[in-house]
Amino acid sequence: MNAAAFRRGDAITRLENYAPVIVEHLALVAWFPTHTANNHWQAELRGFLGALKRYDSAKSGRHNFTKEIVIMTLMDMIRTEDERDYVLIGVESHGGSVPSEPDWDLVYKSIEDFALKLVK
Repeated sequence: MNAAAFRRGDAITRLENYAPVIVEHLALVAWFPTHTANNHWQAELRGFLGALKRYDSAKSGRHNFTKEIVIMTLMDMIRTEDERDYVLIGVESHGGSVPSEPDWDLVYKSIEDFALKLVK
């Protein structure tokens, strides 16, 4: 079965649509590594990776995503305080008690790791 090929714009749009939920799950996994739902969150992230890998197949024969595009798109979800608040609300909605001082550096590292997994 041949894999479908996608226009870069369509692939980027899909990444942008998934980005808030991806960042939310990356934060959950980073901040709560021993939580009972951690395996579930990681499974959801693997699902997003699988879906986005399909969108990485470009019509031009090249890849639609680069590490830089993925990192930039995901980092856009946590650049401002309002955007970070959105992520914190999402974390709370998953039953996580938001840390009093969220370690955003852990989330940045998780974003980089996710981007590397997507483009390798």
